[in-house]
Amino acid sequence: MIKSFWQYQLDVLSPVCIGERQKKGTWRPCVRTIPYSAISGALREALGIDRDLDAEGRYPPTKFLHAAGFWTTPNVERFIRRFTFAPRERELDTARLPITVEYLDKGVQGAVFILINDHTANLGEKIPVPVSLGAFKSKGFGHCALTVRKRIDVDLEKDRVVGTLKTRIPVDCLEHFGISAQLAGWLRYGYLLDAISPTDGVYKPAWFEPSRVTAPAFLVTKGDANVS
Repeated sequence: MIKSFWQYQLDVLSPVCIGERQKKGTWRPCVRTIPYSAISGALREALGIDRDLDAEGRYPPTKFLHAAGFWTTPNVERFIRRFTFAPRERELDTARLPITVEYLDKGVQGAVFILINDHTANLGEKIPVPVSLGAFKSKGFGHCALTVRKRIDVDLEKDRVVGTLKTRIPVDCLEHFGISAQLAGWLRYGYLLDAISPTDGVYKPAWFEPSRVTAPAFLVTKGDANVS
């Protein structure tokens, strides 16, 4: 079976904040990769795919755009910065406890991979396109540029390798990326937020980096594809 993907370069033009989701607490570290939830949501908004609302104001339950990625800039930790702010209770007009947030400064680059299907086959015609990624967009965060690089065809019988996963993908989307549901070793398990409407979402179980998996070479550290 052959699966095909568009590979894109993601250029960060302003600070980007993709934070670990935590309940309460005053510290929010940034994610060191580009999760499925963040980049798929950003691309659906930018390209207008999977964004038709039903009579109840919800997105379609079946999604057609599936994307994931990771940062390609070496030692991306060098670009991590922090800021502290105090969220406000609008109804009471009072400030809550200050929160310290990590973010990536501009200048970072990443690689993004989108599954090619009937709905994404002609995406190359819409690229380059600006993408708003992550949180704090109202504060000027998240401005990125996406440019097409190349097409990747993967023979699932021959081209998959065992390695450590470089991104975060929901369990029910593993097959879209040619990742075997049978673990090849250690698993890091978590949850990713899936938007079901412009204002609501649900958490879905996901495999996180650096789970050991059998997957296309560009998604794992061993036998990694050239994305430079």
